[in-house]
Amino acid sequence: MNSKYSDYAPSFNHQGELIFAPSRKGGGMSKVKHEWNEMPFLDLFSSTIIEANGILQTPIKIKG
Repeated sequence: MNSKYSDYAPSFNHQGELIFAPSRKGGGMSKVKHEWNEMPFLDLFSSTIIEANGILQTPIKIKG
């Protein structure tokens, strides 16, 4: 979050994390592409929300 790249579809889970799909380089885009527009699939990342101050920890790529 808060990078020069676009971040899409933010949502919250029940573990106090923000889940989102970034277009950042170095892991945000898959090598597999959509057939209809030739754009890469985006990977999902999670970032833990620190409740005391609302700051997000460094995002981690979700495995799968």
